[in-house]
Amino acid sequence: MIEQFSSFLNTLTTPKRAIQSLLAVIGVILALIIFFPRLNLILEPSLGDSLKEYKLYTFIISGVLGCFIGLSLFSTFEYLWQKIAIYFHTKKTNKDKVKEETRSRQATNNKIIENFRIAHPYLDADKKTIIRRLVIVDNESYSHESTHCNYLEQQGWITLLTSSSEHSDIFAINPLLKQLADELWTQEVEDNIQKFMSGDNELLQYILDPLSDINLKKDIPEYLLRYNKEIIEDCFNIKEVTEGIIIISFKERYRENFEKHVNKKLRSDIFLLIDNEAIPF
Repeated sequence: MIEQFSSFLNTLTTPKRAIQSLLAVIGVILALIIFFPRLNLILEPSLGDSLKEYKLYTFIISGVLGCFIGLSLFSTFEYLWQKIAIYFHTKKTNKDKVKEETRSRQATNNKIIENFRIAHPYLDADKKTIIRRLVIVDNESYSHESTHCNYLEQQGWITLLTSSSEHSDIFAINPLLKQLADELWTQEVEDNIQKFMSGDNELLQYILDPLSDINLKKDIPEYLLRYNKEIIEDCFNIKEVTEGIIIISFKERYRENFEKHVNKKLRSDIFLLIDNEAIPF
């Protein structure tokens, strides 16, 4: 008996059992205070003096009823508590998941941006042309077999939107990079112009001056083209018309920026005769 009582007391050490037992006891006490007298009043007209013999039974019935109500309340509270706990746990889990996904997405986006910033100076002309075209327009169609587009897409710098035919795909620049690509392009234009303007003074004489004055002689020494080929091609397109005649035209964004530097209006292109007999001084 003592061991059983001791075992019962041990079960009360857990919060759940303690609350359950407390509600059961409260239920019994309230039932004995409220239901027991009322039950006796209800039965008294029928049982009369015999009621005293049944008071033990009404006492037990009231106690059992109170215990049942107390345990039912506990079960109800426990059910509601579990539902509330599950709700907040699920809400917190989903919130943590969203935060983790956001952090992961942000880390991926930052890596794409940083990789593009690092790689940009080393991209070949074809890849830069695609990127810069997509800076200007919302989307553009390119060949399905374009290795340049495939590479840029793999890096996450451009996005495949859809196909325009069985041989062509439509691409757009990654919105994360549009402003950065525009800024890098603008900076590259400025750097190349500064390099051109601070280079050989003859470049200004034989290229920029004829572009600003239609009456000037349109020829250029062959050695000047050869020695400054890289600097010139950074800013201009050079197209050979025939042997000894070329067309020089501004690359995109260069004309208006050159005009700011020289404070003159410049033509978009000129024909130049190559002077193979001129020698450097």
